[in-house]
Amino acid sequence: MSELEQWEVSLAAHILRELDDVLTEQRALYRDLHQHPEPSMQEHQTAERIEAELGKLDVEVQRIGGTGVGARGGHRGRPPGRGPAGIGGFAGWGP
Repeated sequence: MSELEQWEVSLAAHILRELDDVLTEQRALYRDLHQHPEPSMQEHQTAERIEAELGKLDVEVQRIGGTGVGARGGHRGRPPGRGPAGIGGFAGWGP
């Protein structure tokens, strides 16, 4: 196996480990949310948890209407639509 092929295999293994870690975290979040259900329009703990999880990422997070959580990804301080994800903002949520 060439040096390039070894590097590619190593990189692929690293990516798969990272994906496995993300999947483990996502499953834990899913289980936690479903073990602590809240009545509709009263999801305060759920909103706090989602806000905290999104706060770990490169996104702008904003509470909407008390229990809603909005996020714009990948462009803190840049105009909507110009971030890596190309995601625009919510109506009335300007830059």
